[in-house]
Amino acid sequence: MKLDRYLSTSSNLFGENRLLKFVVLALGCATVLNTCGMMRAQQMEKVVIVPTTVTEKMWIAGDQASEEYIKQFVRDAAGLYLTFHPANVRQNFSELLKLYHPTEFGAARKSLYDLADRIEESKASSAFYLTKLLNDEKKHQLEITGVKTMIISEKVTEQAVRNYVLEYKIESGKFSIVRFMEKTAYEKAKTEENNEKK
Repeated sequence: MKLDRYLSTSSNLFGENRLLKFVVLALGCATVLNTCGMMRAQQMEKVVIVPTTVTEKMWIAGDQASEEYIKQFVRDAAGLYLTFHPANVRQNFSELLKLYHPTEFGAARKSLYDLADRIEESKASSAFYLTKLLNDEKKHQLEITGVKTMIISEKVTEQAVRNYVLEYKIESGKFSIVRFMEKTAYEKAKTEENNEKK
């Protein structure tokens, strides 16, 4: 009698073990499939943005963005960089630095804060009126054209058409600035880089 009971209990334990192994295996497979599905969905996800100031849809996904998003981003960045007053120049440049790519942050910070010092010392103001944007998606750069007005000591010292180049990166759904400078300075910097590579 005790032997039958023992055999019955041990076969129940073996059956229970097999059942538990099957459940653990099923949970493991479900977790792997769920993780793969989440990763795939995350890569295919598009965020559609419709701010109050924009009437068109904009999107950014992975390393791509809509033309409207890029142009709106550049309008905002150009406003922060090219329209300033001694009272708000540091705040503008601090906001602009948040948009820079981490690899370029240090150099941009030094350059922008040096420029802010000169602006505050000279009491200079600037207004930039954007007239044209050209996006070269292959090179990841935008050419910005507009009229720049410089005012020093309440006198207009310059009013001219200026061209700027904004080089950008889009990584993991984040748009960031690599370089933002006047076109002649940008071309000179590119030439120097090419000469250094040779």
